[in-house]
Amino acid sequence: MSEYGFDYSHAPDEVIAARNELAGQVRAELRRAGLTAFLHDSQEGEQAGAVVYVDRGADVSCGVSVGWRCDPGMIQAACDKLREGDPTAPVVRYPGMIAMYMQKALVKILLSAGFVATPENDDMNPDHVQVFERRSGPMFAPTAKP
Repeated sequence: MSEYGFDYSHAPDEVIAARNELAGQVRAELRRAGLTAFLHDSQEGEQAGAVVYVDRGADVSCGVSVGWRCDPGMIQAACDKLREGDPTAPVVRYPGMIAMYMQKALVKILLSAGFVATPENDDMNPDHVQVFERRSGPMFAPTAKP
């Protein structure tokens, strides 16, 4: 048991490698669709776009998920209003609303690219998309660049 009162163990290296591979494919397909997409723990900084997460835990049913991040300025404005004690300001709800709207679009994009993807059924990340596997390749082969 950990110091926080729950057990946590990492998945085996080969499972983590498979999750990283799937996350890379997800990121590539989202970029092909025209979206900014990056790995959660990448060095790409705080930017807007699709954030691809790899869960390293051994006890998860889905090791890859995708969420949406609004522009950092919008998130900062929402945080500022919360610090000011104004949780009902429209700017506070905006990032969450956009993330929920984008969830539907992300699911459809990923399904069209051959992934098994569903809205996440998790109270911690209700706006995320779970990606389980890729059953088929992209609908269109990438064109070679001259």
